[in-house]
Amino acid sequence: FPATQWFNHPDLQRALTKGWLQYQFPNDARWAVIRYRITPGKGFADRDPREWKLLGSNDGFTWAVLDTRTNENFSERRTPKTYAFANETAYDFYRLTITRNNGNPYGLRLAELELLAPSPLQEPTGLGTATARKEITLSWTRSPDATGYQVKRASAPDGTFAIVAADVKTTSYRDTGVEDGVAYRYTVAALGPFGPSVDSREVTAALVHVDTPSNLTGEAGQNRATLSWNPVEGGVPYSLKRADAPAGPFVPVAVDLEKPSCADAGLTAGNTYYYVVSASKPGGESDDS
Repeated sequence: FPATQWFNHPDLQRALTKGWLQYQFPNDARWAVIRYRITPGKGFADRDPREWKLLGSNDGFTWAVLDTRTNENFSERRTPKTYAFANETAYDFYRLTITRNNGNPYGLRLAELELLAPSPLQEPTGLGTATARKEITLSWTRSPDATGYQVKRASAPDGTFAIVAADVKTTSYRDTGVEDGVAYRYTVAALGPFGPSVDSREVTAALVHVDTPSNLTGEAGQNRATLSWNPVEGGVPYSLKRADAPAGPFVPVAVDLEKPSCADAGLTAGNTYYYVVSASKPGGESDDS
């Protein structure tokens, strides 16, 4: 508090010109401090800190030097000065170790020490999933000030999350490294200059296995082709796709077909057309025939 003072002067026989202040964040919190402010006392400028180091630790025993200052002066009483430094590590403990005061042999004094860290990133919200053939698509709401997103996945109900995408620059991600019938759990964290946010809520998605239609045959007619195939068990809808070359690309020409047959009209006489068909269920689509 700037109206009070810390005076490292227990008595005249043991007047101290050096000393340290240490702070531990409560509730096991850790913060990546990037600035601090020192406010001098109301008088005796020669008792102000002049040289010091700011240290960080996560166990209270091993310390990292974060900032070093020499020959500092405070020109105005009870007016804070701010010091900035680069730091991306969140620490439990911070210690200001003052190695020299401003010349007074009888004490070291300051009014306030403030530790400043950036506001924590908001975790992504609205995480949802959509499934397609051989992929699960995730989407979420943008987090303010995020520079990217980290996508994590687990493939067991109690499994450990692993990062599958380290720095996604949009608010969606297509996970193509998935298998049918596996319930995948996902969570997303926002990224910023000082690390990730807390994880979003979890969502679960799974691809449903769908058998591939077989025995696709075609019969040419006048400006049309009639296709048929063996039905897939379960009465699933089908998608018929067409291409102008054997390797595709195949473009759907009829979707949500209830029967295992379809007539494709409006074709050009003399052209050769290539077809595949797939079946689908909620949560999955088969391979192309």
